[in-house]
Amino acid sequence: GLFVVQAEGGPELCLRPDLTVGVVQAFLTGGGTDALFAYDGAAYRASAGDEEPEAFVQFGLERLSAGGRDPA
Repeated sequence: GLFVVQAEGGPELCLRPDLTVGVVQAFLTGGGTDALFAYDGAAYRASAGDEEPEAFVQFGLERLSAGGRDPA
């Protein structure tokens, strides 16, 4: 997912945040039961006091289960 953000008096930016948010949204809207996701890509975070967001590469591994049980 993408988010549009704007600091007070600053430019409007469209950022791709922490990739975990998009993975969980896809799982929930897709009606998944048990799933394992692996991903990597550019993500961004606002840094206090900095004018530009911090860009970094995020690697992730998510194991999700609907139904509140441990899938292990």
